[in-house]
Parts: sequence; structure tokens; C-alpha cells
Amino acid sequence: MRLEVIPYSATLESAWNTLVAESRNGTFLFDRRFMDYHAHRFTDASLCVMEDGRMLAALPASQDGTAIVSHGGLTYGGLIVGERHTGAADIFRMLTMIAERLAAFGAKRFVYKPVPHIYHRAPSEDDLSALFRLGAKLTRRDLSSAIAPHAPVPLRKGRKALVQRASGKPGLSFAESTDFAGFHALLTQRLAERRGLSPVHTVDEIKLLTSRFSSKIRLHAAHLEGRMIAACLTFETSRVIHTQYIASDAEGRDSGAIDHIVARLIARAQSEGRWFDFGISTLENGRVLDEGLIAYKEGFGARGIAYDRYEVTL
Repeated sequence: MRLEVIPYSATLESAWNTLVAESRNGTFLFDRRFMDYHAHRFTDASLCVMEDGRMLAALPASQDGTAIVSHGGLTYGGLIVGERHTGAADIFRMLTMIAERLAAFGAKRFVYKPVPHIYHRAPSEDDLSALFRLGAKLTRRDLSSAIAPHAPVPLRKGRKALVQRASGKPGLSFAESTDFAGFHALLTQRLAERRGLSPVHTVDEIKLLTSRFSSKIRLHAAHLEGRMIAACLTFETSRVIHTQYIASDAEGRDSGAIDHIVARLIARAQSEGRWFDFGISTLENGRVLDEGLIAYKEGFGARGIAYDRYEVTL
């Protein structure tokens, strides 16, 4: 097998997106139509592993000083691989070649964020073995909370009571929505109140990404007499329903509306044989646990999934 590692360019967009769609471990977050929405914020350093003009693997990556990060704008990254010539020995060879290329171009560190296993369509942790053999060190471990397909844990009493309260509240309705502006306003207010933060995505970015991935990015809302009081934006893959954002006002929380939305989504994930992933509850590079936030997620039966980050010194 004659391999070469080359930089990504726009001429490879179609081949890249095809590889991602057919890969063992890729999600739509690696589609260039998703990745490139924030291209102005990052210096792209993505690489492609080729064999006789055919793309076998892709590394979404960005440059941060002397470090190459896979990828600075994504929750997870790593080497995205197809089925052809991607056994354990092949993956080790590919990552070795990538590390050598990065070092030759002056990079000092290679930061690698593997795709969590729940997103894999087929087992794809060969890269973890390769990283170990390359001397990589675990530098960060964030903790997400997820519910496995067909294996729910009963809701805690408090969560169950809120879900039931919302079911019987007059004037409260639940449906998918396209009111992204209303949702963003609700989210902005909640993040400012709770953490003094702003959403990662602007409302225009959410609208753009939803227009490109309408079946994969979905907004689920609760309205009380026509007013949005709670909503959840999900990123959905063939394997996972992930809550990208959850937001509600005081009435949305007191009425149990947000709990009811989450319970409905979990039930759908279960019926479709998909994982339900709440996302991470850690701060300060994984060293601080937001106990209140993770307790909320655990109240629905979710348990820990690690989102790791490794570093190879070049």
C-alpha cells in the first residue's frame, strides 16, 4: 500500500464528504459544509491520507501556534477512516506518517480528540492504540452523560414528577419549531444567568447549519399559550441524539416543560435504537465537575462517557 499524506484543499471537498458519510467513525460535524461555517475563526490544517489518488482517511485539524489540533472548533476530531485498508496496522502507519509530516513543517504538538465510541458505526478505537504506541499522553478528560440504546434507567422521583406535571398543564404544547431567533434569545438569557456566558453559535449560524443539515439539527420546543418557554436543539447522527443546547425560562422549569422535552427525546432515542448524549458537565479542562448539572442529567438515568484529549510531542 503506497500512502501519502497531503493537505486538504477545496478540490477535495466531494471526496472528503463522501469519506465522512461512508466512514466507520465520522459524523456530519466533519462534513465540510459544517466545518467550514466557522472557517474564518480557525487556520485550517486538515490532512488527507491518499492511496493512488483515493482518499482512505481524513484528519479534521486546525493550527494553534505551534500546535495542530484535531479540531479546535469541534468537540471531538481524530482520524476519520473508511473500511478499505484501515486495520490496526494501517491506522498506526497513517498516524505515524501524519506525526512525521507535522514535525517536518515545524509543529511541536499534535493534539488529538478521538470520536467517542458511542458515535462509531463500527468499532474504531485503533487510533487509541496507535496514540499509545506513539507516546501520546492523556491531557484532558471531560465527562459527558449518556443513555444506552434499549437500556434506560428509571427516572428519579423528582424528574418523573416534573415530566408528569408538564403533561397535564393546560395550554402547554410540544412540537418541533423553526423559531431559532426565539430559541437563541431564550438560550442567551439562560446562559448569562447561570454562567455569565454566551452561546457558541450565533442565531445566523444556527439557521445556516440547520438549512444545510435539516434532518440532523432539530429544534424541539414547548410553548405556553404561544410563547416559547423551553427548548432543546439536538444534533442527530445515525447512532446518537445529542443535546447541543437546552434552555428554558423560570416557567419552563417550574412547569416541567424542559423535563418533558428531554423525556420525549430520550423515548425517541430508545425507540430508534440510538444513544442519547447530554454532553459534558466538566469545567477547567475536565478537572472540575459541575455537580448540579450532572445530577440533572443523571436524574434521567444518564451515566458517564469520557471525551478525551491526547497530545503527542513532535
